[in-house]
Order: sequence, then C-alpha cells, then structure tokens
Amino acid sequence: RESVWIAKRAKLQSVEYDSKLGPITVQRGFWFSSHEQWKYLELPYLSASKINRRVFLNGERARTQHSANERVPGMYASVTDVCPLGSQPPDYISATGIQSIAFQEVTRRDVITPYGAFPTMLADLPMGLAWYHNMLLGTAMQGPLGSTESINVNGTMIAPVVTWDSKITSVAAMVGGVSDIVERGMRKDGTFDRFAFVIDREWSRVFTQLNGEDIPFAPPTSRIPTIGVPIKDFPTCTL
Repeated sequence: RESVWIAKRAKLQSVEYDSKLGPITVQRGFWFSSHEQWKYLELPYLSASKINRRVFLNGERARTQHSANERVPGMYASVTDVCPLGSQPPDYISATGIQSIAFQEVTRRDVITPYGAFPTMLADLPMGLAWYHNMLLGTAMQGPLGSTESINVNGTMIAPVVTWDSKITSVAAMVGGVSDIVERGMRKDGTFDRFAFVIDREWSRVFTQLNGEDIPFAPPTSRIPTIGVPIKDFPTCTL
C-alpha cells in the first residue's frame, strides 16, 4: 500500500499562481478543473491534515482570483459542451481549467458550469454560493430540473442536458459533503489515523512554504450577457 503513495509523488507538485495581489501557492492540477477536487466531498482530507487544508484553501483563492481577474463570469470544470438552440451537444469538454497551474494543455476557456463552484463552497460557502448564483443568472441557466449543465461565457448557448455529476457536486457541497460521515466510519474501523498520517506526511513533504494565505477569496466581477442572446429563459424558472 505504501508503493501507491510513492508512485503518486511525481504528480504532487507545488506551483505558484500569480494573482494581481501576489503569488498563491497551490497544488498543480491536471487542468485545474474544479472536478479534480471531488475527493474533498467524500474523504476527510480537510480534518485529517492542516497542511492539506491550507493548500486546498489556497487553491480556491487562486480559482476565484483567476475568474475575477480575467472577468470570467463563472468557474471552469469538465462538462458537457454547449450547442446552438435546437441542437444536441457535440461532445464533452475535459481540457478546461487554469493553464498556468496545470499539467496538461487547457484547450477550452469559453464554457463555464455552476458545479464548478462546488470546491469554493467547501472553502467558503457564501463565496461559493455567490459564484454559483452568478452563473444561474445567465439566460436559461435554471430549468424544470434545476441548474443547467453549462453555458458559454457570452451567454448565447447552453448544454440542454442533465447529468448527475453537475448536480450532486453542488448539492453535496452546500451541506459540506459527506466527509464527516466517512470520517466517523473510518474512526470506527480504525483507518482514520493511518489516513491522516499519510496525507499529512505527503503534503508536508512538498508544501514547505505557502504564499498567498492572506489573499482573500474573490467575488465575481462580471455577469453572463443576457441582452440580445438567441436563447430564452424557461418561463417558470427564473431567479
């Protein structure tokens, strides 16, 4: 079991995000898509290790500062692509995120999704909800089944589908995830202490100094355009 962690060490890297308020030390992401933080909904990383928690919070500082500074009206996360009115989505977008703190090439920066705010909700619920709400203000971003999958940043197209991953992440994050439930089970079966030891050891090995912990989470600085767009709101679903 130790070899699993050793094999993963090459991918656990410290990198600086250069925000307008100064550098923020974060864990390098694959694309730095929000979905990469799904583990924090389920496993008790945040209570197991102070350094892991500090790195996680810095990641959300960088995520919010990036969207605010670049005037992106939402968050990036792998999601179903948008399409013109009356069409079906052409594909799934995987390579979306923040290039400067990613391992892989980011190829899409034109589509945002409400569930992209779920890690920020875990870090700071009011701020995460502010970003979530900002995306719901886009045309047709609320429907009979709740939040819409995704929208392009100029507000002209949505993804007219419903997926579990773009729904459950937001809802689970709003109530803090299930990591506390999982932690109780791990403590009961005697696995939590080992988990906490390994997480703290691995993150402490890499993150010896953290910059940017005094930088605030940033609120939205722009809105999705709604004037003159070719789509319309669902008539009974507006906020």
